[in-house]
Amino acid sequence: WEGLNKVYATQTLATGQVFSAARDGFLWRELDCVVPAGATDELRIFELMGEVGRADELVDRGMGDFLASWNDALAAYRRCDIATAARTFQTLAQLRPQDGPARLFVARCDALLERGIPPGWTGVTIFREK
Repeated sequence: WEGLNKVYATQTLATGQVFSAARDGFLWRELDCVVPAGATDELRIFELMGEVGRADELVDRGMGDFLASWNDALAAYRRCDIATAARTFQTLAQLRPQDGPARLFVARCDALLERGIPPGWTGVTIFREK
């Protein structure tokens, strides 16, 4: 997971299985659906955002609105509405310039808008190298 943390500029990532087991005790953000290098199965990955007991502190810092907008942008990205996703990810990157995933998705959306969406594109990120 260290390699994926570097790609997304995150600290702690987990698979859907870990997320499901720990979802009640922590605040999570779904980041992506990936196929890691050397694997064949798609995995949903989540970023640990904080402990539930500290959720009020995170909401006070606007995290609730940020995560709601993130989920909207990710849904637009997955349904191939790249222009909408790009605008929302750009807004999120401006609100939180240190947010690595927002910057990454801005770049992805920009590339898709520039080159076009490839035939059969599903929004799943396939990593070829570790």
